[in-house]
Amino acid sequence: SMNARKYNRKTLDEWQIHVWYGSHGWEHETTEDSWKDARAQVKCYRENAPQYPVKVMKRRVRIDPT
Repeated sequence: SMNARKYNRKTLDEWQIHVWYGSHGWEHETTEDSWKDARAQVKCYRENAPQYPVKVMKRRVRIDPT
C-alpha cells in the first residue's frame, strides 16, 4: 500500500526585494514570505522612490530539521 506519511518540505520559498542605489549596486532591502506580499512591497517602493529600480528575487531556503 502507499505510504501515507505527510511529506515534509526541505525548503521554503522566500522573495527578496532588491533596490538599485546606483554606485552601491543592488541592495537587499527586505524579504517577504509570499509573491503577493513581495509585489505589494515593490509597488510601495516604486511609488515612494521611483528613481530607484526594484527587483524581486525568489530564493529557496533550506529548512533546518528540528
